Amino acid sequence: MDELEEKLLALDKRRGKRKVASVSEYCRRNEAFDVLLDMFPKSIPRRRGSISWVLLHALQKRRWKPLIGHAERLCKTLAAEQEDTMTKRCLMSFFQKGPLPVEHLGLLADSSIRLLKDRKESLAVRAFSITVLMRLAEDFPELYQEVEEELSLMAGHDKPSIRVRARRAILRMDRISSRR
Repeated sequence: MDELEEKLLALDKRRGKRKVASVSEYCRRNEAFDVLLDMFPKSIPRRRGSISWVLLHALQKRRWKPLIGHAERLCKTLAAEQEDTMTKRCLMSFFQKGPLPVEHLGLLADSSIRLLKDRKESLAVRAFSITVLMRLAEDFPELYQEVEEELSLMAGHDKPSIRVRARRAILRMDRISSRR
């Protein structure tokens, strides 16, 4: 078993920020993000959640440049309905803060809308979906109308975290569209 596999196994057994940082640093030093992403689709759900957390950590530490070419894979993972909550949460957070894949905007928008509408989905995933949709509408005005319709539906949501975030996103989008 190689060192990356050992680190991931330890991370799967007991997750923690230090272990995530260690795997992220290992991938950066050894240029192993490709290997990590190759492991992703073949892994069990808990391992995919761990890998997603490592990818998010890499983004937060500004080590995401090697990941840009893999945006399609990450978007397709979000589109998979059987994905576990940790994976969806980390990937939505990744797209909330990181580079948006221009070639796969439709897939990302569809996945975000599906996750937002799914009542079984965690509040964090749904809230992150709102931010991703807002970013899509800001950067790509052709998506503005569709995103605004979806967010308007969420502005009356029964959960305050969703309702407030949707209203703020609509206000921000309105301010940006009025400047154009």
